[in-house]
Amino acid sequence: MKAQELKEQARKKKEEEEKRMEREREKERIRVGKELLDAKRIEEENERKCVVASWKAEKEEEKRAREKIRQKLEEDKVLIVSCCSVLYANTNTQN
Repeated sequence: MKAQELKEQARKKKEEEEKRMEREREKERIRVGKELLDAKRIEEENERKCVVASWKAEKEEEKRAREKIRQKLEEDKVLIVSCCSVLYANTNTQN
């Protein structure tokens, strides 16, 4: 009878240990899953920041290019007005 009880105790202890190990594995699986989700979220956030930074840099470059063109047009306008004034002045002095 004593051997039977010891055998039953050993079986119950083994079952409890297996259940405990299963709970630990489940906790670990959940923890790893959360870490993966966090890593993915951080990666997506960093990628989104990179895209936004790239977009802003592109817009800033376009703005600088437009300003450069506007300045060149202003310079050309001043040059044309100056040339026209000189031509007009020369025409008036010749008459």
